[in-house]
Amino acid sequence: MAECHLNDLFMETRRGKGLPAILAVLLCALYSLPAYAQWEVIYPTSSSNTSGSIAQVDNDAGHILTVYRHDNNHVYAVFSIQGRFDTFHKGACPTYVIDGELPSDLGTPRISCQLKARKAIYDLGTVAARQLTSHTLLQWMNGSKLTFRYHLKTVGYRETHFSLKSSSRAMATILGADVRVVPE
Repeated sequence: MAECHLNDLFMETRRGKGLPAILAVLLCALYSLPAYAQWEVIYPTSSSNTSGSIAQVDNDAGHILTVYRHDNNHVYAVFSIQGRFDTFHKGACPTYVIDGELPSDLGTPRISCQLKARKAIYDLGTVAARQLTSHTLLQWMNGSKLTFRYHLKTVGYRETHFSLKSSSRAMATILGADVRVVPE
C-alpha cells in the first residue's frame, strides 16, 4: 500500500522527527523577506565620498533613506525619491510621522533642510563629547514605522513608508558605540 510523502512528513512531525525540517523551511522563509524590511550598514569603498559607514533602508517604492556621520561630526539624513520625472516642490521639505503620531517638520531652524531635485538633505546635529542631541534621530531609532509626506512639483502630495526595524543597531554602528543620542 502506497502512502503519500506528505503524510509521512506530518506523521514524523507528530513524533518529533520532522520538526527540524519544518523549522528549516520557516527560517528560509524569514531570510527571503524583501530587502527593504530592515536597515543595513554600508561600509565605504575607496571611490565613495564619505569615510564613515552609512545606515540605509529602502522601501517597496524604491525610495531610500540614508543616515551618516560626516568627517566634521555632523550627522546627515538623505531622503531620496525614485522616478524619472518626479522632483520635490521647491521650498516644501518633507514631513515625517513615526508610528502614526503627529507629523514632525524636518525643515525647522534647528534642523536645516536642503532640497535637490530628488533628494532632501537634513543636518540632524553634531556629535560633541560623545553625545548627539537629536530628537528626530532618537525617534527613528525607537520607532517601528516612519512615514514621509512630501510635495512633488507636478502631482501634489505623496506618502511613503520605511520600516525602522534594526534602525537602532544601524545608527549605533555609524555613530560609534560610545555615542549617546539624547532628545533636545
